[in-house]
Amino acid sequence: MKNPKRQHVGIRIAFLFIFTLVSMLPGTGGTNKTYAAGSTSAYLQLAGDTAVNSATTLLTKTINFSATTTLLIQSDGRYYPSGGGAIAGVRIKVDSAYPGSDAIMDWSVSTNRQQHSYNAIAAVTVPSGSHTISLEARSLNGVGFTVGARSNLSILATPAASVSASSLTSDSGVFNFSTGTGYIPGTTVLPHSSLLSCSVTNASGPVIALGSARAYMSGGSGDAMLGIYRSGTALPNNEGMWTVNDLWSGAENQAPLYTHALINTVGTYTLSLDASEFPWSGAQGEDGVQYKVGAGSTLICLNGGMTVAGSAPTSTSSNNAVDWLNIGTGTDYQISGSTLTVPSGHNGTVMFMAKTRIQCDQTDLGGTVKLWLNIDGVDVGSLGVQQLASPNGDSQRTLTASYLAAGSGALSPGTHNVKVYARADGSFLHPSVVKDLQLIWFD
Repeated sequence: MKNPKRQHVGIRIAFLFIFTLVSMLPGTGGTNKTYAAGSTSAYLQLAGDTAVNSATTLLTKTINFSATTTLLIQSDGRYYPSGGGAIAGVRIKVDSAYPGSDAIMDWSVSTNRQQHSYNAIAAVTVPSGSHTISLEARSLNGVGFTVGARSNLSILATPAASVSASSLTSDSGVFNFSTGTGYIPGTTVLPHSSLLSCSVTNASGPVIALGSARAYMSGGSGDAMLGIYRSGTALPNNEGMWTVNDLWSGAENQAPLYTHALINTVGTYTLSLDASEFPWSGAQGEDGVQYKVGAGSTLICLNGGMTVAGSAPTSTSSNNAVDWLNIGTGTDYQISGSTLTVPSGHNGTVMFMAKTRIQCDQTDLGGTVKLWLNIDGVDVGSLGVQQLASPNGDSQRTLTASYLAAGSGALSPGTHNVKVYARADGSFLHPSVVKDLQLIWFD
């Protein structure tokens, strides 16, 4: 069914990317009184929309590391077709290798090609010396597409005391779940199957889990869904979120799926990225989706040594994949937010991640839905975008946005306000996002 590659992030031979669970000394050379991610962390962002017709380096950074260093690398952004049925791919490159997930979008058979968010993640350990980290885009079928402005590349050095990552080395088998028509939010436990897992031993503090995958239709159409589970149980909505994409000709044949979680549970347990399907209502009948999860799909787990870390949950509901929040139209709607404090002695390097899903109605003429972050009154980071159009306004998708405060953009000591906004512009009856965990941050 699956072929996972467990990556132990530890001492390694140059350019051989072997990932493993490892304990690392916190700090950057032992000089920080307060633990923070390494000072070699970096944030890059596209200045404008960029056309892609062949393999294209979108963003790149060469960093000289004085010692063996573990990196968490992430890209969030948006892409859209340039008039044709492109099969678009965006991935992370480290020197000559391509670790982590591959954000592949297949518009080639779509009758309603629309702009879409993407996410790609990787965790690697590099030996001392200079290394080049890049964001690369390419067309898998020779048809051009465009990557949107503000798409980013975040490089977080020494992100936690323990880092583990695993990736599928081949496509999964076909998932064909039966969720029926009697779904009861808060009660019904949906069928699921583990794709990737990590073992966590947590003495205190938060555990961060990041899942980034791609799914493609392999039989019937419908809503594919992934989520993060703790020891076989779905996380409640204050700890994690479901990621969904409609797979069919009115949306996409293949699309990226991405999720995050922040858990404060101590002890030893297993976190896993599981496949499931979104439960349809009785009038819609059974969700008939049959799909595979593609090679490169990745789960990363981080814990230990974090000083500035937290989340801003808005719901404590469990076993609830339909925890909707109507955001209306034409208004910047704050869907989550919190304050955080950067202590004295901290270098101000903090990673922020926002995610949600969007569900509209079949009769909607459509428009554009956006997701973004705001820190201390200033919009920052990537822009999550999902466009929708008649007659497929009810196709559910997932949006993502992120920002790494690092370098000249590092946060100063003191209290900061972070907010997540969503906005729907166009003709929508009641555009709704979810109350699943929308915002996390960590250093």
